[in-house]
Amino acid sequence: MTGAPLRWERREPPLEPVAVLALGAAVPALATATRARLTAGHRLAVAADGTALLVLGEAPDLPWADGARYLGEDDGVLVPTTARPQPGAALWRVALGAADGQLCVLVPGHALVGDRPAPVRDPADLDRFVEPGTVEPGNGEPGKGEPGNGEPGSEESGSEESGGQAPRSGAERVNEQ
Repeated sequence: MTGAPLRWERREPPLEPVAVLALGAAVPALATATRARLTAGHRLAVAADGTALLVLGEAPDLPWADGARYLGEDDGVLVPTTARPQPGAALWRVALGAADGQLCVLVPGHALVGDRPAPVRDPADLDRFVEPGTVEPGNGEPGKGEPGNGEPGSEESGSEESGGQAPRSGAERVNEQ
């Protein structure tokens, strides 16, 4: 999508959360919270790259950690629950090269495209994300997710400009390592 900068507009009402994303320094805390939810019997799927941890599940099952963002689905793209990408999400899905059935995530400054992960069977699969030094700082904005109580849909996201297409990143399935 040449020449069309990515802009973010406030979305009202917010989308229903279907995922939570942590970038950079926020990854270990989300991994810890996800491991606790899995241990408690919640059904969650996890995808990760070197700078991001994405947890998918039903809204009541999703974990929370400071610096993370809840995501909802907009035309096949997971975006912040209270933000709308412009041009529209479907165009960004095509621009990012996501095939039918693939997971596509777009947030300010970061994009993930990859296969949808299966539910995690063993909470210990998240241990490598909890250890200090195992996650490289990302190009996201740790600490700029939902402030306050961490309830779905409470994140800040006004109008933001990224200056162009979000970076593309591959995602790996955590439980198939």
